[in-house]
Amino acid sequence: MTRADKRALRQEGNQNHHHHMKTKNALKTATVIVIILMFLGYAGYAFNTWRKGLPDKAFTDGPVHWHARLNVKICGQFRELPESKGLTAHGKSAVGTPLLHHHHDGTAHIEGRVLRPEDISLGAFFDAIGGKFSETEIFDKKNGDLCGEKPGSVKLNVNGSLNMEWKNYVLKDGDQIGIEFE
Repeated sequence: MTRADKRALRQEGNQNHHHHMKTKNALKTATVIVIILMFLGYAGYAFNTWRKGLPDKAFTDGPVHWHARLNVKICGQFRELPESKGLTAHGKSAVGTPLLHHHHDGTAHIEGRVLRPEDISLGAFFDAIGGKFSETEIFDKKNGDLCGEKPGSVKLNVNGSLNMEWKNYVLKDGDQIGIEFE
């Protein structure tokens, strides 16, 4: 084999190697692009699935700082709301969530942007603070339990009027909530 033949073979080998490397790099690039597109597709699907549970428009236009006064009486005795569980809001110990909590002051605090009215219902407040409340129970008392010698039942008053919305009542700024078991 002559020198020229060897050189021609070497050039052909280099070209084949160069072509092989280009093909290999193109496959790597295509794989990365496919993975990125799959990730973006999944992220879009996940976001849209999550978004379906949210309203098109929030309940409040922006953040709120509302207060609703809560008085709970059981068998004629005022009852304190549950004690602190480590939450801090505005530098004070609190019970609940950042959106819905109390500061051991007998007041439900609604602080932040409210997406849905049910997020600030009386039931959501009691769930947030770890207390039981419904048309049949308040804390550890259930309809039919004795208050003295008589069976008691739960009553809800909102701003001085009997209210039958119970857990579904949506708290509003300035509300006076009275819950009695007697």
